[in-house]
Amino acid sequence: MVSIYKYLIGTFLCFAFFSIYGQASSSIDQKLSEVDSLLDLDSTRLAKVALDQINDHRSSTFNIDQLIFFHKLSGDYYLMINNYESSEQAYAPLLNISSNDLSKESTIRLARAINDMGISQMKIGRHEEAKQNHFRSIILYDRYNDHQGAAFNYNNLALLYQEAKNIDSALISYELSLQHAQIANDTLGIAYNHRNLASLYADNQEPIKAFEHFQEAMRVAVMANNESILNSTKLNLARYYNRLHDYEGALNLFHHLKMFYNRDDWPATLGMVYIGMAESFMGLHQQDSALHYLNQSIEVLTPTNYKKGLSQAHNMIGMYYLDTKEYDLALTYFDKALQIATTLKGTQWINLRGKAQVYLELGEYQKAIDYASESMDSPLFSESVNNLATRYEILYKGYKALNNKDLALHYLELMNEQKAKLFSEDKALDIARLEYRNELTLEELRRAELEKELKYERMEDKRNQQIIQLILIIAVIIVSTISLLINHSKNLKSKANRLLKERNEALHALRNKEKQISEQTIATKDRALAAATMSQHEKNNILSILNDKIANLSSEDDLKSTVKELRKTIGDSYSLDKSWDSFVHRFEDVHPGFFESLKKKSTAITINDLKLSAYIKIGMSNKEIANVTHLTLGSVKSKINRLKKKLELSSEENIREYLLQL
Repeated sequence: MVSIYKYLIGTFLCFAFFSIYGQASSSIDQKLSEVDSLLDLDSTRLAKVALDQINDHRSSTFNIDQLIFFHKLSGDYYLMINNYESSEQAYAPLLNISSNDLSKESTIRLARAINDMGISQMKIGRHEEAKQNHFRSIILYDRYNDHQGAAFNYNNLALLYQEAKNIDSALISYELSLQHAQIANDTLGIAYNHRNLASLYADNQEPIKAFEHFQEAMRVAVMANNESILNSTKLNLARYYNRLHDYEGALNLFHHLKMFYNRDDWPATLGMVYIGMAESFMGLHQQDSALHYLNQSIEVLTPTNYKKGLSQAHNMIGMYYLDTKEYDLALTYFDKALQIATTLKGTQWINLRGKAQVYLELGEYQKAIDYASESMDSPLFSESVNNLATRYEILYKGYKALNNKDLALHYLELMNEQKAKLFSEDKALDIARLEYRNELTLEELRRAELEKELKYERMEDKRNQQIIQLILIIAVIIVSTISLLINHSKNLKSKANRLLKERNEALHALRNKEKQISEQTIATKDRALAAATMSQHEKNNILSILNDKIANLSSEDDLKSTVKELRKTIGDSYSLDKSWDSFVHRFEDVHPGFFESLKKKSTAITINDLKLSAYIKIGMSNKEIANVTHLTLGSVKSKINRLKKKLELSSEENIREYLLQL
């Protein structure tokens, strides 16, 4: 799915590239950036087409920055398809470019290209040139404190030193690489260095340190969620298992790696996995399975042109046929390995010794001596003790068979010397194997203890979870119960409040009704008082009129005595004072305490003021008061104003409202 996704994006980018390319306004920088994007997506075929298009139209208009970018992309393309010779040739023009006046971007780009050129040279066995280019690249990276780039270069230098068995220089280079990766906070760079340090310590027969770095590399890779570095570390670890003769452990790792690299289509690495599996099966004496995987490795490595891997696979097949006494096939595969490894000195010597062994067993001793002599060591390279012992043994047996005792004795001594070293190495390897086994045992014990602790923690967690669940259930029940009680209480309270509200409303309505009735009653009584007062006034008025008329008649003698009696009767009928007392009594029934309240308001209140206030209180108008009191309307108003002053009311205050509220 990822490959399809990459292909679709790559096709789109290529289409976009050619669309842009066809426009006259498109710049070279845009075209080069498109190629860079295609390579990032592993769309090498589309990138090559685009590079050819640029190359066909390339002219002197290229500036120095574009020229660097173009050669870098060309070299990157060939490096990605494992065509290391073409990659080196594509990068080569960059060595003639002066870096003095370059921008930071172009300087870093140049440094990366020269670094990758060193990788290509290392792959084809040109180690010295590769080393020089890595040093050049480091100088360029240091100019701008690019620690990540420096880490890459020191790592590649360490690989070169490790290949040449220069352990001390390799160790220093890895440590420098690790330091730069840590400064750059490059997680993957840190993992790579731990992995390579593990391989270095494995070569130096320090298994404990090797396993520590293997574990750290895998831990960092897992943290970074990077399967690539994780599995490359497992590949190195599996090879180390083979060296420690733990073939079953190696095969377990190789089977997993085979599935991963098949899935991700990494043929060069898959080929090395097959070679590792073949070594494991040879160690388990399952030669047919070993041959099967060697043929598989050649099949996947041939398109990659990975010379070291191809040469190693052909050499191992030659050794297989040597063991089965099929000498012609053995020589064929040794010759193929030699043709492939023209620049790989160490691999050439291994295959020359293989041919020498074949001719020794065929009884062609001079040829055996010639090939063994040709595989002599070089001052630039150091051979392993095992390889030296094998070569000296062939020379010893060859010269002995030819009855050349002096040379035979010479190589016998050299052989014994190397075998003594080999014996020491074997012992060291045995010790390393024991340390490894002991470390594995301790690791298994630690893992078992950890599993036990984890199991106990899981049980504790489960028990705690159960307790928490129980507490939660109880809490939910309690909360639910409380909630129900609260709701019930709220409902009861709401109901009580509703009833109380209804009762209050009913009581309020009743009080309003009572107040209304009381007001109506008071109003009725006030009306009765007013009516009685008016009635008394009318009666007295009639009596006054009658009295005046009789007075006019009283001058006549014959009526004098009769008129006198009538006037006495009328005078006795005047009941003003009695009438007022009766009014006060009835008024006090309706408005108790009214007169007392008035008297407290002012000590200047007179009886007439009390009468006037009473008339106003029962709702009589000024005109009605004038009629009752036999006063004019103006006099009534004057009396009211004087009463207002006595009560200390302001001009804005209404005396009627005041008295009605009193």
